[in-house]
Amino acid sequence: GTMLVALLEKPTPIASTTALLAPLAATISGRRAGPEISRVLSKVSHTAEKIQRECLHGLVTGLSRGTEPAPSSPDDWAPLKSLLGSDSSEIRTLSIKLAAALKIKGSPELESAFAAATKHALDVDRPLDERQRAVELLANAPFGHVSPVATALLDARQPPELQQAAIKA
Repeated sequence: GTMLVALLEKPTPIASTTALLAPLAATISGRRAGPEISRVLSKVSHTAEKIQRECLHGLVTGLSRGTEPAPSSPDDWAPLKSLLGSDSSEIRTLSIKLAAALKIKGSPELESAFAAATKHALDVDRPLDERQRAVELLANAPFGHVSPVATALLDARQPPELQQAAIKA
């Protein structure tokens, strides 16, 4: 964790160090080291989008390996909760996946992200690809969020791509 935090503290990381971010983050989260993950997130939340993307991707990847329970955090994952409100849809998506992997429940930020995804998934005026991405996000939501959306999207009047996304969710 120390090496990754040191890299994140650099004002502008060079390309070769950027390539190390995801593997280092995956190693930390794979060890289920809650305090280290939290420390990395607190640094990541103040970095450029490219760096956030690499680190979040690594953290999600590491937590997806193994069967150990999700770690806890001394700060209740506060830095991750701020990333859930990112202006970047990619950062929000990765943050939601990470929050789901960490089994964060009841966070107002996460509930807001799921509510927005529900609204986008059901909005017939939105482009199909946006609606599909929203359904994919809801795959990380509790069943209570997913069920009504999936049921509505399985309607025969919905595009087949959305029906398929609803089945996967």
